[in-house]
Amino acid sequence: FYVVVNNSGKILVCDAQFRKTGQISGLTSPRYLLAVSNQKAYVSDLYARALSVVDLSTNTKSAQITIGGETENMALVFGNVFVTAPESNYLYVINTSNDLKTDSIFVGKGAASLVVDKNDAIWVLGSGNAQTGGKLCKIDALSRQVEWSASFATGDFPSNLCINRTKDSLYFLHNGICRMAISERSLTVPFIAKGNKNFYGLGINPNDFSIYASDALDYISKSVIYVYSPNGNEVNHFYGGLIT
Repeated sequence: FYVVVNNSGKILVCDAQFRKTGQISGLTSPRYLLAVSNQKAYVSDLYARALSVVDLSTNTKSAQITIGGETENMALVFGNVFVTAPESNYLYVINTSNDLKTDSIFVGKGAASLVVDKNDAIWVLGSGNAQTGGKLCKIDALSRQVEWSASFATGDFPSNLCINRTKDSLYFLHNGICRMAISERSLTVPFIAKGNKNFYGLGINPNDFSIYASDALDYISKSVIYVYSPNGNEVNHFYGGLIT
């Protein structure tokens, strides 16, 4: 296991029992790690303005790929890594054979989360900013063309794009929790209402399709994690840490 420790500059390496066996140091503010082979991984970063290339056999940073801003989520499709860069308007493409940035795809402001569906299409969700609404884009991984997109109203700030185990339904936060089949061509209204909750995190259980959503409340109280059935009924809740 590789555990990215937020705001630490390091990644902990653990065995199957979560006992620490090593550490990857020399990073700026790592966000996510994506293994691109058994020997190599890419690490996105909040402040480094680059992806770090990590040698998994030695647990050392071996190189970096300049992006020019914050990097966030990544996906490996057909030998290329697609990486979001929320500060830019683009999704960047990295060739994993030579660690070179080879392309950029316009996806709009604040694009941070992405998923890959059952047809190997890439979906990217951008939150927008105070002047520009967010956008959901579907991208063909081979042609690198945006096949479909839809825009949100300015000030809505959609986030946390997820996908279910069968990779045929998208979930995201937008005035509540939204669900959208990958075949749909219009944005959906929330099927779980926001109410007075401050939804902050979202995940879909791959075993039973249940939905986990964290409520960060006022950012100084312990978060509440809600568990919903696949049809949107609350079945449980429990407490986490701050801003879970």
